[in-house]
Amino acid sequence: MGDAEFTARRTHALHRAVGMLMDKVCAPGIEILKDSACESLDTKSVQRLPLFCAKEKRRSNQFCNVDMLVIQDSRVKVILEIEESGIKPSKICGKLLTSSLSRYFIHERYQNRPIPLANRVLFVQVVRNPRKSESKSMKAQWMNLAASLKQLAPIGTVTDYEFFHGSVPDFKGVKGEELVGLVSSYLESQPPLEVSN
Repeated sequence: MGDAEFTARRTHALHRAVGMLMDKVCAPGIEILKDSACESLDTKSVQRLPLFCAKEKRRSNQFCNVDMLVIQDSRVKVILEIEESGIKPSKICGKLLTSSLSRYFIHERYQNRPIPLANRVLFVQVVRNPRKSESKSMKAQWMNLAASLKQLAPIGTVTDYEFFHGSVPDFKGVKGEELVGLVSSYLESQPPLEVSN
């Protein structure tokens, strides 16, 4: 890992806090994959989690990289995206839209075998609290945006949408418990094997 990559990872405190929280998710047969920004600082690997619109791993088919994925029954069932900067509606909506248009996760870890997104996918967006000068209006804007996005769901492959905002200390407390509970409950409620029509 280069110095620039390591320095960039040090600034992702919320990514790391949520990454550690996801280790507490309890559901049968899950695998949690994390982008390198969500790993502890002593982890040396650099990992990206690309989503594709088709089964062929080509740059033209790659729509985005996400922060975390939860795989269960050989399907992606949860996508987590964490925003610590650029927390405007266009960025929040952009990652949701590119993820919802994707159909496969393809990675060397699985010998580049396409892992399909499940018939039901939960997209969880975690956004750091705004600075005090923008706090009141931005939080109100986020709540309006989250409510509108929930009404739109399903959007492509994303059938369920949840939105959280807070600081690192918030996610070490009640918000962290809520996030872990939400993801665990969602995964436990899904049928063990899905049959595509």
